[in-house]
Amino acid sequence: MFNSALLLALSASYFIANVKDCSSGTSLFTLNSAVVMPDTPKAGDNVSLTIDYTVPTNMTVTDGTAEFAITYAFIPITPTIEPLCANVACPVVAGRYTNESISVWPSGISGTVTTQMKWYNTGHDLLLCVGITWKTLSSDTRLLNRGSRFRKPSASASPMHSRI
Repeated sequence: MFNSALLLALSASYFIANVKDCSSGTSLFTLNSAVVMPDTPKAGDNVSLTIDYTVPTNMTVTDGTAEFAITYAFIPITPTIEPLCANVACPVVAGRYTNESISVWPSGISGTVTTQMKWYNTGHDLLLCVGITWKTLSSDTRLLNRGSRFRKPSASASPMHSRI
């Protein structure tokens, strides 16, 4: 479970999600993919965030923090900080992992909402960072619920974000 703070927003309008690795290549874990389904939620929809990440060889994480930050209409909201092991099963050892969080999309907000989930170890080294930007769409431009995905680019791929 990540935190429902990652999922904010909307009344009668729709939102579309853009998911990215927000670590700028500095995180210790490798984010392989992140998927938000549906990527155009409306109030009351169940919205899932699924992340696939790899922990490098010879690394074990037994404790740390998970920070959930939200910016609404370019105004930062006080971040939520929780024990990392309340969000993932610890210890986290070398290997590939998939975690999913499901929350109900609330009502009452429109515009742009940016969320970030950052995981840190006890030495405050960045383990993982996932960023999602939600933007309002009018109901007549709503896309099919295909999901918004981030996939780690291959050597030949240039775009970091892909809509599938």
